[in-house]
Amino acid sequence: MSRTYLGVTMLAAPAVDRHARAWTAARFVSPFAVTDSFAHAFSKEYTMQHLSTLVAMVIGVAMSSAALAQDANEHSEHHVAQADAKTPALAEGEVRKVDKEAGKITLRHGPIDNLGMPPMTMVFRAKDLAMLDQVKAGDKVKFAAESVGGQMTVTQIERLP
Repeated sequence: MSRTYLGVTMLAAPAVDRHARAWTAARFVSPFAVTDSFAHAFSKEYTMQHLSTLVAMVIGVAMSSAALAQDANEHSEHHVAQADAKTPALAEGEVRKVDKEAGKITLRHGPIDNLGMPPMTMVFRAKDLAMLDQVKAGDKVKFAAESVGGQMTVTQIERLP
């Protein structure tokens, strides 16, 4: 298919934009020649349409940036909550037996929330043997326990008055 613009015959490829063809024709004929297609590219409606599209894109980018910043703040708050969750709540119990040589302590305890454990009496390993010097059988205590290497371990203990 061929077209004639201002006396210049051009071959029109289907994928070529009509504005580009008009610009090419105007460029070869005269620097001052303007075709209807070329004039359309700089018309008020065409320019306003592109301007409104550009404004919408800028607003979209600004809003998504604000959303990402908010997500980042919520994400950092999540890490603070996780850090608090790593420090287990203290459970209450009563010391039944202390075995310093084996590094173990037997406690009759209430529920241990971080381990999902109901009240019972059981033997725990002591994380630090010095903790066992602070308590004796019959003492009421508050303690923190965790599963360390598959073994229930008392990580913190304090005697109640």
